[in-house]
Amino acid sequence: MPGVILEKHCGAVAIILLSASIILALTNYLHVPVALAEIVTCSVIGFSCAHAGIKTTAQSRHVHAIYKLWPACPLTTAVTSFSIAWPIKAFLPLSRRFSRLSFRRLLRLAGP
Repeated sequence: MPGVILEKHCGAVAIILLSASIILALTNYLHVPVALAEIVTCSVIGFSCAHAGIKTTAQSRHVHAIYKLWPACPLTTAVTSFSIAWPIKAFLPLSRRFSRLSFRRLLRLAGP
């Protein structure tokens, strides 16, 4: 099934990959951290705007879900990371040196 979709929409896939590659190269050159998922999704939305029109794309339920969820992702992941790291730092016997521990050393301390 994916082969049929790719064969049928080869031009669209090429445009999306090319635009995503250009943005990825530009952000990499400028040292701006951008998630690949965001780049590809925005490329798909951009192609949809060119193909179906901006108004039709903006009314899509999938695009609405992206508009609602993306702003919440950085905050949610920051809160989750803090919720996991803070108790470890607070209750680990070496809590003062926690930030200086390497990942391998931490695994050795936690291991059997």
